[in-house]
Amino acid sequence: MNAILTSKQAKRARIELGISQANIAKELDIQRSYLSQFENGKFILPDKDLDALKSHYETAGYNFDATTPTSTQEPANTNTDDAECHTRIMDGFVVPDYLEPDQVENLLFEYEENIQKINQLCIYDIRENHTEEPFFGEPFVRDDAHKQFTREALILMARNFNIVEELRGHDSCLPVKDQHKASSTGDFIGVEFHQLTN
Repeated sequence: MNAILTSKQAKRARIELGISQANIAKELDIQRSYLSQFENGKFILPDKDLDALKSHYETAGYNFDATTPTSTQEPANTNTDDAECHTRIMDGFVVPDYLEPDQVENLLFEYEENIQKINQLCIYDIRENHTEEPFFGEPFVRDDAHKQFTREALILMARNFNIVEELRGHDSCLPVKDQHKASSTGDFIGVEFHQLTN
């Protein structure tokens, strides 16, 4: 009988290998929300998913029997000296250690979701799907669709740029949600993004 993979072991292996929840969930066809709950001790994954996780991490170079990982990537630095900023690698991003793992997971998940939405907007054939017939009660011509989809794609691209900056430990440039408080271009893009996603 194989040893059971605990939630703590799974989370540690994933973080030390620099793999995000979104990435591993996609590769192993596990719901990300279930993986997140499992790692936080709030959900029990089926044995087949536990076996798949363990096998995947071992194939990636993690040794569950050793006290240190055999991964070729550098593990997260555990030095707590506040004077220095240490980093770890998550899905190809060099992330400062002071960002909470859950915060990084949420940003990476949103980044991947935005990429999918951008790709869908970019391949959508406006000529094929829109005519000058009424669209939601109003005439919706191809020019309108082109402008709307372009606007949405650019706002999502701006948000992904912002996510990359946050992952690098830089201040958010799209913080404003209230149009009345907007004063810069970044503020207005932030307002547009929040309107688009709410």
